[in-house]
Amino acid sequence: KWGAALESFKPIWFAIAISTGGLGLILASPFPYSAPWQLRLASVLYVFEIILFAVFLGLTLARWIIYPHVAVRRALTDPDELCSYAIPPIVLMTIAALTATQVSTTAWGGHAFTLVAYVLWWIGMFWMFLTGVVVIVTCIYTGNQIDRSMTPVLFMAPVGLATAGVEAGNIANNAAEMSARLAIPMIVVGYFVVGIALFMGIILYTLFFHRLLAAGLNPPAQRAGLFILIGAAGQLSSAFQILGTAAMTYFPQYKPQNTSATFWEQETGAGIDYSGLLFGLLLLGFDYFTLCLAVVGVADVFVKKQFSYTLTWWSVVFP
Repeated sequence: KWGAALESFKPIWFAIAISTGGLGLILASPFPYSAPWQLRLASVLYVFEIILFAVFLGLTLARWIIYPHVAVRRALTDPDELCSYAIPPIVLMTIAALTATQVSTTAWGGHAFTLVAYVLWWIGMFWMFLTGVVVIVTCIYTGNQIDRSMTPVLFMAPVGLATAGVEAGNIANNAAEMSARLAIPMIVVGYFVVGIALFMGIILYTLFFHRLLAAGLNPPAQRAGLFILIGAAGQLSSAFQILGTAAMTYFPQYKPQNTSATFWEQETGAGIDYSGLLFGLLLLGFDYFTLCLAVVGVADVFVKKQFSYTLTWWSVVFP
């Protein structure tokens, strides 16, 4: 029985961890009227996310070691399972951001945990980039991503890349004793991955809306996945705004040695910040449209009494 359970374990289980960390980040964010219980609950969710990540990562590695033929076969034949492998690096980057906001800012944490969050982000970013490349290339290679049966799980690749940009700005803005020499490379690379996520998202949104117009909504068991559509545009909107704030903060502090570079100036950072706000608002407008689409699709399931629980329901964290 244990072998059968391990053999059928899927990376979609990491959706529980990513939702836990996402709620922790929301509670740790500045509110007009914040309360101590918010930070305490965010800390509990942070620890819980680490435990979930460790357990699920151990199960995933055990599955690939004990049943490699099963893991490879299902990754090549099931597009949803393949695309779900973009979720674990998102969890790691969320842990990095919570390490910066929840640990480095404490009296016992400090700059050492800023460096921990910094290293975790770089690992998660490279992991996410390689996963996105492998997922898209494998979908092209196998040719089993049929447009009329496409599910929103395919959007986890651009969601993960956009999350890398969000957490880059989050760590740069909130980590204790963050220096410009550390923050600037993270901000620049954050914009790189956001660019990948933006154009990949445009392509996938086009394909998926063609799928909706040609074949209608997904089956009821997959309908909750429509909330993932909110995640791609929403994370991109957040990334442009948060990275813009970080650019305006650190650009004036950064100057490569022995150069007369004029790019690293207060005016440049302010321009990037204002343009990021513009792009953020444009993407947020489209995000509200996808929210309406997801709400209508999910409400239809409840009206017709076709509701059944699946792990895709954890995607409701995106709104």
